[in-house]
Amino acid sequence: MATPQAVPAQTMLGWAELAARLRCSRCQAGPLEAAEGGLRCPSCGSEHPIADGVLVMAPPAASPTDGVVQQELEDWERNAEFYLREPRSPLFGLLHAGKRRAYALGGEPRLLVLDLGGGTGYFSRELVRQGHVAATLDFSARMLRLGRKAYGLPLAIECAVPPLPFADASLDAVVANGVLHHCKAQDALAATVAEIHRVLRPGGLLLVYDRNGAFLGRHLHHFVLGVKRSLERRRRFGASSSGAEPDFNDADVRTLTDAGFAIERRRYVSTLWTFSAIVATNCVEYAGLPRLAQALRWLAWPLAAVTERVLAFKAVTVEQCLRLRRT
Repeated sequence: MATPQAVPAQTMLGWAELAARLRCSRCQAGPLEAAEGGLRCPSCGSEHPIADGVLVMAPPAASPTDGVVQQELEDWERNAEFYLREPRSPLFGLLHAGKRRAYALGGEPRLLVLDLGGGTGYFSRELVRQGHVAATLDFSARMLRLGRKAYGLPLAIECAVPPLPFADASLDAVVANGVLHHCKAQDALAATVAEIHRVLRPGGLLLVYDRNGAFLGRHLHHFVLGVKRSLERRRRFGASSSGAEPDFNDADVRTLTDAGFAIERRRYVSTLWTFSAIVATNCVEYAGLPRLAQALRWLAWPLAAVTERVLAFKAVTVEQCLRLRRT
């Protein structure tokens, strides 16, 4: 298995420079200032430490969705190592070829990009390779620290949103990679989209990769993804949740346009065959057979490559990519 490559040093940005663009996660005042061991809010005095290279932003006041957020967090942290390995599998590379094209900002000048819900920072690394500066924000400290160790990402921020800990019009682009449907599950989609609009400069880019609510097989999709999570949550929390998560449908896309974003491009990726192959091989790996899983991924790859090229239509694809611009 290939070793992850660190990001180029010339695309790094220091905390002192970023502090001028940050806001306090407690009182939303800014800018922050350098302090011993981290950053400090001069308005309310809150300390935001930098631990193992990760800026820890204190959570805002408790909300009714905190239980949902905690369940999500435990799910992600339990599978953090898998998400670090997954990008190096052949099916992942094929599945996310469309995503990488959507995220290609090579024609843009050097941008400051927020990778929202960036996890281990795989796509932050892709953006940095294109010559941009990427700040990776996630609510999982474990995933951020694994990404720091694997990729050497210079800017990692542990923070739950909304709100976003950035000043108005302080960012050139935001990447929301499989994030917005989670915000919808927490009844925070509109608030999160409004925050993204606020922190982007006029003309800034929003790149969204999320579920396709028009997928004809979405109920099977929900069932496959939901069973394991439902059993885990019942055992851990005594909850009777189905484990299903919302789609990201046309009404949610209208939430983006109503907030002041104009769609520049929309494409559909991940056919049912590709998705099924990924789920099946992941289950084999979960069963403790990683070598067999890797062999099956290579066997499934040729047909997946064909279906992604000729069958990537709205009704038969699991996910969608959108490129939007802030108006």
